[in-house]
Amino acid sequence: STGIAAVDEELLEVAEVYDLGSVESLRRVVFPAALPDLLVGIRGGVGLAWMFVVAAELIAASQGIGFLLSDGRTLARPDIIVGSILLFAFLGNCSDVAVKEVRDRVVGR
Repeated sequence: STGIAAVDEELLEVAEVYDLGSVESLRRVVFPAALPDLLVGIRGGVGLAWMFVVAAELIAASQGIGFLLSDGRTLARPDIIVGSILLFAFLGNCSDVAVKEVRDRVVGR
């Protein structure tokens, strides 16, 4: 909603001048203007999603990387712990790079 609220008033006036309907104004003016902010929000959300995956798997999973991390701690296996952390970091970084790539392609940076 912040991205939509930040749409320049002049863009909205241009949509009115061209007599675009509300749906067409959303599609051709508001959504493209708000898209960079929307993609920033998605990028932050992906980071939070990884944190919640880790937390959920640490609490109540019987498989997965978080379980592997917890199991390594229980078994006193630092190699498993470090490997799990590195795997989480790698996957989180890959997803962040993917979202940035989508942003750059869509926004045109």
